[in-house]
Amino acid sequence: MRRIILAHKVRGTFVYPKEHKRGQLHPGLLLVHGWRGGSRRYIEMGETLFAPLGFVCFALDLRGHGKSGGDIEKVSRKDHLDDVVAAYDALVANPRVDAGRVYAFGASYGAYLVALASGRRRFRGLALRAPASHPDRGFRRRYNYVTDEERNVYRRTALWPDANRAFRALARFAGDVLLIDGWRDDIVPHRTILNYLRALEKARVTRHQIMCADHVLSSPRARNAVNRAVANWLQKQVSKKN
Repeated sequence: MRRIILAHKVRGTFVYPKEHKRGQLHPGLLLVHGWRGGSRRYIEMGETLFAPLGFVCFALDLRGHGKSGGDIEKVSRKDHLDDVVAAYDALVANPRVDAGRVYAFGASYGAYLVALASGRRRFRGLALRAPASHPDRGFRRRYNYVTDEERNVYRRTALWPDANRAFRALARFAGDVLLIDGWRDDIVPHRTILNYLRALEKARVTRHQIMCADHVLSSPRARNAVNRAVANWLQKQVSKKN
């Protein structure tokens, strides 16, 4: 494990596979938490689930979260997208990482940021759990410039792939995508998942619906189901010959 500091006092942590041969290149995995979350659980997942599969993982605390600098009441979605892009650049600059095999896993707001980042950087595959959607309005303003009520209405509205930045990026993405949603999720409703599926018209999508899962994965059963789904999908990814 190795911790680094990026621009704007954004902190990130590398998690490495225990087995490494000199000169060996590993696939990279960028881990992005949700709104008001943090990297701690993602570091643990990297250590127990993803690094044993051979991934070099990088988990960051977004600006205003965890141990990173910044005021959570002032940061914008644009700021956080920049954080994720900087984290990607740090990951691919690591001499143990194969820059042609970089994946990302994000949940909720983190999945939305991963979708945005796919339009600015090259990923082999994306794992999106309960991906939130946001209108473009207020993208460079503080997060709460758009109210919770507005977001809730937006997420329950049928949208086309050109409706926002995230969907437009995904509409161009032609890699592999794991899309996970929870049957009991009342924050990211079924309509939002359908909107994401519509945007992912060029991607190879694996959808995994977890019946017992709410948005925050409040039960151990739901958390374990998500962990298995992501780990199994990543295992299949690294097993591919090309």
